[in-house]
Amino acid sequence: MYIKEEVEWNFVAYEDNQPVIDLIAKRPICLLGLLDEQCAVGSGTDAGCLSNFHATFGGGGKMYAAARRRARS
Repeated sequence: MYIKEEVEWNFVAYEDNQPVIDLIAKRPICLLGLLDEQCAVGSGTDAGCLSNFHATFGGGGKMYAAARRRARS
């Protein structure tokens, strides 16, 4: 389209993020699906949800935990 309309532009090479998108949203087992399950429990907690994420995805290199930030006072 840019070439056809003679618009000056530079090609930007993007890394394929499909694995990240799949981790987040490709059902049946994905982060959003696990979050839905945690919400359906009714007594779900942040810690329980995070634990479930790590148990499901933490060991295969698909997901890693960033260093926990300290709260500002």
